[in-house]
Amino acid sequence: MVSHENGIVMICSMSPPRNIILTIISTFAYTNRVKLPSNNYTALMNAVAKVGPVGLALAAGTWGSYEKGVFETTDTTVNHAVTLVGYGVDKKTGEKYWKIRNSWGVGYGEKGYIRVKRSDNDASNCAFDNDPLVGIDCALDSNGKKRDVKPVKVCGTSAVLFDGSYPVGAKYLS
Repeated sequence: MVSHENGIVMICSMSPPRNIILTIISTFAYTNRVKLPSNNYTALMNAVAKVGPVGLALAAGTWGSYEKGVFETTDTTVNHAVTLVGYGVDKKTGEKYWKIRNSWGVGYGEKGYIRVKRSDNDASNCAFDNDPLVGIDCALDSNGKKRDVKPVKVCGTSAVLFDGSYPVGAKYLS
């Protein structure tokens, strides 16, 4: 796993293992974070509506072909960190979506954003990430011993509800 701390990339050496939390811009730092309850639709909706952008670790293995519209997938292998910036309803189709800022540049999707399908029952739209070593867990503990890594429950399209957090104490580094 790779995580970002104050703009510095850290390789999987945390004990206990820690989830990916935010994509950090190197000119900002934060002193702490609020970890949202895993797979909790209401907590994620409230955080993005009342606090602002939320860092997510989610399943983006099928996102490469996305160009526009509301995207739907059954991928559950968490492997990517993004920023949730909002939610809405598509004016043409009536589909609900999460609006997510991807890190692949403005040439990706809708000027760097993807709209991922959302439903009011996302918390019951669950499956398992059967390969958590791809992006959310560590194979070895802090002593270098092999850990028994088990599948994890993930909910929402692209596992959007699984791992969310937002920074507190953020400041600009000049």
